[in-house]
Amino acid sequence: MPTVKMRLTEAGNVGIGTVSPNAKLEVQASQGSLLIGSTSPDQGGVLTIPYQKTGTYTHAINITLAATSWKSVVYDIKIGCAYGGAHTSGYGYDNGGLSLTNDIDSATGSLLAPTISAPTSQGIMWNYPINGSCIHPFVLFQIGTGGDYTPKAGDVTITIN
Repeated sequence: MPTVKMRLTEAGNVGIGTVSPNAKLEVQASQGSLLIGSTSPDQGGVLTIPYQKTGTYTHAINITLAATSWKSVVYDIKIGCAYGGAHTSGYGYDNGGLSLTNDIDSATGSLLAPTISAPTSQGIMWNYPINGSCIHPFVLFQIGTGGDYTPKAGDVTITIN
């Protein structure tokens, strides 16, 4: 018997990876990412990744973006856990050299403000140190790119330790 991959309900809800969608579009995936892109050149795309871990962590939350050919980028990172949270959003541009600007950079409780670095010419790394403990952390990472590049889930690595 074949497995249902997509379902359209009588109410007009579309489910991908679920047989009983509760919204106009509900996507369930083991990777936990949603990609909206364009097939037209120079349109870019948007990638959303929700990431959750169970347990108590005491070192850091690291998010790394490794892309190959984007020119402009807009990002929004929200982190929540027992005893702390953080919100970072901003934008950047790569024209042979990475230039980033943070619009929002806040952290509370056990999460400290991130250090942001560019380990490669087209990559960004956010490091949120944990001062004390972060219990059951949840990360919501969203990124949009311009130029001829649509971000992919494989471009993003999230580690919590």
